[in-house]
Amino acid sequence: MEALLVRKLGDPTLPPNASENSSLDVSTSHPIPNLESPTSVRVRIKVSSLNFANYLQPLALIVTKFKIGDLVCSFVALGSFAQIIVADKSDLFQVLDGCDLVAAGALPVAYGTSHMALVLLVLGEAGGVGLSAVQIGKVCGATVIAVARGNEKVQFLKSLGSDHAVDLSSANVIESVKGFLKSRKLKGVDVLYDPVGGNLQKIA
Repeated sequence: MEALLVRKLGDPTLPPNASENSSLDVSTSHPIPNLESPTSVRVRIKVSSLNFANYLQPLALIVTKFKIGDLVCSFVALGSFAQIIVADKSDLFQVLDGCDLVAAGALPVAYGTSHMALVLLVLGEAGGVGLSAVQIGKVCGATVIAVARGNEKVQFLKSLGSDHAVDLSSANVIESVKGFLKSRKLKGVDVLYDPVGGNLQKIA
């Protein structure tokens, strides 16, 4: 199969195989990759995209998932500048009918990074509304910070997947949240969800 190979660091604007200074080669006889596990599938590349100009982050737009012919997109660390790659089916996302393949190329990294980077702070999480916010936040891929009163409630929130839980009866909410954010190298909270109201909302 054909594949674009990066042989060394260099000027990406030089044509492949143009000279000894070229960092890129076009291979017309690159081996088709082997299946790596029972859940691996071979996928045929239709579109590849670079998310950053100086760092290769190919996004493969591919054609085989649950059945031959399905259109999918995925984040692929290496190898998507080729006609065929192998990926695990859990790393593939189906492209909906009518979605342009080039546009879909931006989804896994650009939108996926923002999606996974969300930090959600929920106040009064021990109630039904707060608990549902924890679960929805985790399903959506957010980092969830829980605030409740009492160790039993805090432990329950952790069992639901809260990344950090603050006990109002024994900890300073602001200092605890700031410490957690610093430990995770996070800049701040993206979404504050408060189903209770009151002084804590003003402080937060």
